Amino acid sequence: MLVTLLLNVSTEIADGLLQETVLAPYGEHPHTAGLQLVDAPAVERMLAAMSADGRDVCVDYLHNSIKSDDPQKAIAAGWVLWNTAKITPAGLTATIKWNDDAATLIRDKKYRFLSPVFMANGGVITKLVNLGLTNNPNIPAMPPLSNQTQFSTQQEKPKMKDLLKKLGLAETATEADAIAAVEKLQANSAGSAGLLARLQVNDFTAATARLTELLAPPAYNPADVSAMQARITAMESAEKQRGAELLVNDALAAGKLTPAQKAWALGYAAENPEGFRGYIANAQVIVPLAASGADGKKVAANAGVVTDEVKLIANQLGLKPEDLAKVS
Repeated sequence: MLVTLLLNVSTEIADGLLQETVLAPYGEHPHTAGLQLVDAPAVERMLAAMSADGRDVCVDYLHNSIKSDDPQKAIAAGWVLWNTAKITPAGLTATIKWNDDAATLIRDKKYRFLSPVFMANGGVITKLVNLGLTNNPNIPAMPPLSNQTQFSTQQEKPKMKDLLKKLGLAETATEADAIAAVEKLQANSAGSAGLLARLQVNDFTAATARLTELLAPPAYNPADVSAMQARITAMESAEKQRGAELLVNDALAAGKLTPAQKAWALGYAAENPEGFRGYIANAQVIVPLAASGADGKKVAANAGVVTDEVKLIANQLGLKPEDLAKVS
């Protein structure tokens, strides 16, 4: 879809050239086809398209090169020199080389406005197609100007607030801040084009959506979480059991537990290792070391013999001496 805006043209033309002409000013411009937004991404897209085409853009009379089949009407008034196009605090600017006839008409104020034609996709400006000289502005707030200086004071300053906003700057930002922001955009324009190509998209809206997709975290799966929690619980339980076995084996070897107490001791040590350590630290030796099998071997000497020592230990534990003698 093609849409047009109307801009004021300077009547101060020297040597057939009009320097630093604003082709697409930043801002929100009302139009019969809908509000036309010229922001930083739009200007970057237009600059990239001009660089890709590598040819000058036609400035004609009343857009006749687009809408008229009459070759006499479709003549050029001048040409936008594509290799002079750049981003400035005012928007997309470039040098227009006017033909002699057009320069005379502009000096005589027979044409006073410049109207750009944009290519748009879904309301998003993608390319500067053409510009035309005209005397019928469709933007009531745009007064005619007699020279480039008036254009700067009457047109650019009221829009400085919008310009700073589009550049992501505070309203209190200085002109130097705005220039620095634009220079940053210029430096990033080549990288931006490369990013769009790598993401295989045509504009920054699609690029944002693509990056959001690529950077999104994996979908939450409750089954995976439950399985992980079960594995962690099993590992923690196994670790507790191994620690308990070490503590209980050490206590048995020290003669502070009887084999009959092992099952109870394993449960206690697994549930409360520190409590078990305290209990063993304060416990008396109740099983002679030679009879406890601390080295992992049964000792046959005196097995089954009820000695005075066995009786004393059995009495302390509330066991029958003969039962204790069997395991000692």
